[in-house]
Amino acid sequence: MKAKKNLQTKSNLTKIKVINFPVFASGQRRVFSVYIDGGNFFHSLKNCGIQEKDFDYRGFVNWLCGENVENVIYYVGQVKRENNNPKSEELYKSQQQRFERLKKAGFYIVRGRLVRIGGKFMEKGVDVRIGVDIAIGAAQDFYEKAFVVSSDSDLIPAIEFATIHGEKEIIYVGFEESFVSYHLIQKSSSSKIVKKFELEKFILKSKK
Repeated sequence: MKAKKNLQTKSNLTKIKVINFPVFASGQRRVFSVYIDGGNFFHSLKNCGIQEKDFDYRGFVNWLCGENVENVIYYVGQVKRENNNPKSEELYKSQQQRFERLKKAGFYIVRGRLVRIGGKFMEKGVDVRIGVDIAIGAAQDFYEKAFVVSSDSDLIPAIEFATIHGEKEIIYVGFEESFVSYHLIQKSSSSKIVKKFELEKFILKSKK
């Protein structure tokens, strides 16, 4: 019976889908990588009174890194349409429009799941995927420096691996108008806390 169980487990493992990490998209080593927690960023903009559709993501990332960075990955839980739910349709349409803007800016998009819990939507799988990409990118020497735009303390093990074992420079990026993780500040190589007036510089001129 035990042998049968082991065979079944092995069979299940062979069905796991291999993840093609976007950090390896070009097959070339990059000096900089940027990992953006889309949900965290979206709410940070909202707290500053900035509408996401009016924000210049590419300009912000280039300012943050001091140059034009090719390897920028945006992680977010994907909105799903629900039957007879106009609100879900509105959210879905808005998110799809955001994806198109990000693609035009040259960002890679990694989609997690949105799960309804107690009447609220919660992201699932996003923080895990960011952490895995940070750690594997460090282990495979795909970057020297990474900007982590997230205040999720679940990323600490990946950051510790990248800085200690991978000997990479990790910059934590937080937002003054939102939650700032002092644990991430301590574990990262350095940190950048973005102020409201700095975000406001990247409101598209036509929207000011």
